Amino acid sequence: MNRPTLAGCAQLLKDVADVYNVLVHPRAVPASGSPATAELEAACRHHGRDGFWGEEPVRMAYTVAVTNYGAALEHAQAIVTLMSGEFTAVPASVLVRALVEVASQAWWLLEPVLTA
Repeated sequence: MNRPTLAGCAQLLKDVADVYNVLVHPRAVPASGSPATAELEAACRHHGRDGFWGEEPVRMAYTVAVTNYGAALEHAQAIVTLMSGEFTAVPASVLVRALVEVASQAWWLLEPVLTA
């Protein structure tokens, strides 16, 4: 049975990070009729204690999600570097946990049926 090598796993992680290293600017305009457009429009109609919310809360959530997404990709790239050197698994494991945390926060913020 062929078991993957550490170098092979590092190359796979590098390839995945390279593919997903495409970020959308948080101030980009969503496509007409998309769920993001509906969410922004609904936020503008939502009346809070001090008046209408406007787009800012939704845009802030998108900004945090994009920032976390970028951090997760940087963690992946750092893990590749650690996997390619003469290190134990400990530093890579620490970064894997951090990667999972920031990626899961981004996923949660972009969840279509998000509830507080």
